[in-house]
Amino acid sequence: MPGLFQTPEYAYHIIRAAKPDITEEELERRIELRMARQSLLIADTPLDFWSILDEAVMRRIVSSPNLMYAQLEKILELAKLPNVTLQVLPFSSGAHSAMDGSFTILEYSDVADPDVVFATNAAGGLFLEKEDEVQRYKYLFDHLRASALPPHQSVTMITQVMKELL
Repeated sequence: MPGLFQTPEYAYHIIRAAKPDITEEELERRIELRMARQSLLIADTPLDFWSILDEAVMRRIVSSPNLMYAQLEKILELAKLPNVTLQVLPFSSGAHSAMDGSFTILEYSDVADPDVVFATNAAGGLFLEKEDEVQRYKYLFDHLRASALPPHQSVTMITQVMKELL
């Protein structure tokens, strides 16, 4: 679940599970930073954000069905934004190109700022800047988009998962 989509409650449980030894103060600081970054989606000049969620991230109950319902509700709200494209990669798509870890491609319109990939792992993450590495991840993302449900069907699936939580 991308940090830009997370509710504070969901973020709390995700961060706590990944870093069980973190102090409450550090945990709260990380949540505050994560929530502050979400303003990028609604700024005067908002970030264009295309996200592909694995079906598993919607179906794994984090803390409680009520928390997951609220989390999915937030995703649906954000999916309505004109600068947000959301797709769900269903279980039925089988093995896919991102099974070894999530990644974010940062694309910049100014040629002076080359595109960058942030690949996430248990140790944190890694920024990849070499052109061939970035192109490889763009290729992987294109395959994910082709395998995922179209946005309108993704919204339908999320709505169905929410109904199952009640």
